[in-house]
Amino acid sequence: MEVATAPESRTRKAILSHDGKWVYAINDASGELELWKYAADGSKNAKQLTKDGSIFRWDISLSPDGKWIAHDDMNGDLWLLNTENGKNKKIMTLGAGLDPYSRAVWSADSQLLATTRTHQKDERSRVLLYSLAENKKMTLTSDKYNS
Repeated sequence: MEVATAPESRTRKAILSHDGKWVYAINDASGELELWKYAADGSKNAKQLTKDGSIFRWDISLSPDGKWIAHDDMNGDLWLLNTENGKNKKIMTLGAGLDPYSRAVWSADSQLLATTRTHQKDERSRVLLYSLAENKKMTLTSDKYNS
């Protein structure tokens, strides 16, 4: 099976939805690196999910309930895209931007997102936890050692 992407576009970081019906990926068909949703059955049922790309997007991570996609960019920002209503929200800033936030890991109930980030003013990475329910970021470790 081949996912139906625009012929002249490039697609990367593809992930399969938990129900196996969709493929989420970063694609440059619009001229910017945006998040897209493609039918996993190969039909031409594609939808551009973001329209705010202005810089290189690093990676994507789908929540266990399939309602959220965490993604980061070279500005050092971490975003949450709501797959149901299409709203894209910046939840963390001031990452170094030179490399991605380390792999985002979701809690089983999709309410917490853990990642590591090297802040622009730090020499070492720290573990961060974001609570969707509280809309709050917590730093769990210091920069004394790499996390």
